[in-house]
Amino acid sequence: TKKASSAVSGAGGIIGSSSSHSEYVLDSIDSYRTRCFEIATQFLAIFRTSNTTSSSLPSSVLSTTSTTSSSDQSLSLLSMWTTRRIHTFLSTLAAEISILNDTASLRDALDASLFFATSMGRMGGDFQPLLLPIFEPRLVNIVTGYWTDGVNNLGDVLKVCRDAGVASPLYSDAATTTTAANTENGGDVATATTTPPPPRILLSLPPLARLLNSYLSGLNELRRCLLPQIFLVLREHLQSFMQ
Repeated sequence: TKKASSAVSGAGGIIGSSSSHSEYVLDSIDSYRTRCFEIATQFLAIFRTSNTTSSSLPSSVLSTTSTTSSSDQSLSLLSMWTTRRIHTFLSTLAAEISILNDTASLRDALDASLFFATSMGRMGGDFQPLLLPIFEPRLVNIVTGYWTDGVNNLGDVLKVCRDAGVASPLYSDAATTTTAANTENGGDVATATTTPPPPRILLSLPPLARLLNSYLSGLNELRRCLLPQIFLVLREHLQSFMQ
C-alpha cells in the first residue's frame, strides 16, 4: 500500500510539474505581449499626436520638411525597438519551450505566440513565420523521445536475455491461449463499420508490444500539435530506428 501510494504521489508530482511549466511559459508569453503592445501603442499615440500638432502650425513657424523628418525618425526608432524586442522574445521562447514535455502544452504555447505575433502585426511587426522554426524541432524531440525510449528498452531486454541465456521474458504462452479462446468464441471480430481491434498476438511478445506502444504514444502526441512540415523529418527518424 505504501509503495502504491508513493507511486501515485510521484505520478501526481510529474503531472503537477508539467502543468506548472506550461503555466509559466504561457504567463511569460502573455506578460511580454502585454508590455510590448502597451509600449508601442503609447509611443504611437504620443508621437503621432505631436507630429499632427506640429504640422497644423503655420508654415512660418515650422516647415513641412522638418515635420516629415521628425515623423520618419520616430517610426524608425519604433521599428528598431520592435525588432529587438521580437528577437529577444524568440530567443527566450526557444529556451522556455525546451522544458515542455507534452505536445498539448506546446500547442498552447504556439497559440499564445501566434496571438502575440498577430497583435504586433497591427504595427507592422508580425513575426508568425519565425515561430515554426522554433516549435518544429521541439515537437520532433518530443515525438521521437517516445520512439527512442521504446527502442532502448527493447535493446536492454534483448541484452539481458542474451547475457543470461534465457528467452522466457520474450514470449508469453498465456497470451496465445487467450487469443485462441477469443477466436473460438467469436471475439475480436471487426466489421466494416467498426475500428479493427489491436492484434492480440502481440501479447505473446511483450517486448515487441511495448515497442509498438512507444511508437503509438509518439504518434498520439503528434495529433495534439500537428505541424505538417515535420513529416519528412519524422519519416527519416522512423527509418533510422528501423535499420
